[in-house]
Amino acid sequence: MTEDALVGRLRENYGGYSFEPEAQAHVFSPWSVLNFLRHPGQGFKNYWFASGGLPTRFLQLPGNHALMSPDQFNQPIGIPLDELSASREVSDFPAAALLLEAGYLTIKNKLNAAEVELGYPNQEVRLSIARLYADEMLRNVNRLEVGVSRLEKMLDCENVDTVVRQFNAVLNTIDCRHCPIRDEASCMSLIEVLLMGAAMATDVEKHSAPGRSDLEVRTRNRQWVFEFKFARKASEVSRLLAEAAEQLLTRRYGEAPHDRELIRVALVFDAEKREFAAWESV
Repeated sequence: MTEDALVGRLRENYGGYSFEPEAQAHVFSPWSVLNFLRHPGQGFKNYWFASGGLPTRFLQLPGNHALMSPDQFNQPIGIPLDELSASREVSDFPAAALLLEAGYLTIKNKLNAAEVELGYPNQEVRLSIARLYADEMLRNVNRLEVGVSRLEKMLDCENVDTVVRQFNAVLNTIDCRHCPIRDEASCMSLIEVLLMGAAMATDVEKHSAPGRSDLEVRTRNRQWVFEFKFARKASEVSRLLAEAAEQLLTRRYGEAPHDRELIRVALVFDAEKREFAAWESV
């Protein structure tokens, strides 16, 4: 790799931490970078687990249940600046502020003079938290039996119909009270957690010149682009499917140079049936 490409990948995987309200200066995780430099031939591994980086016990404390809801994964968190510096007992400290101090979240943007937006600093942390959320989402579910462990291979080899039916099969095993799908964002979050929990690299709302795709995922041989729509009534499904397909085509999602087979799929989730009721490859 060139030096610029290497630094870019290091930043994507291990950088992105900001501790100032303006979120202009960023730093890397020393632990992860040093581990990478010890064994660069192993690639950009996730060293977060080795540092004890999963806050399972913390998130199970009373008052933090909302942070364990998989449909909230990757959703931005706004917090007043004074909440980050206030002196108080740990039990009274806002959960998001504690996650910031511990390195699970970082300052992403300044919203106004009094508030900032928090989010995951890099891909390493996103993958670690996604694994935690996937465990929560799939608790009491036999992953082998429902095919979660085979998702990456299916995305790399199988056709669109098989992949979407597998999504539905997994969703049907998840407790709808524990993981409700209320809108397009929560639907997308659950699928993202499912894929990342199966150790796949994803991009959410990836920017390109024409717009932002909903969800992209890479396998060894393929680049998948998913466009989600949420139908509250069955009568909306056909119209929303056409809208999603048109977005994929007119905005040319996924057409940036890459060496993989491009598969673009429009998906409509039917709230009444609680499954993907229609899909189309374009």
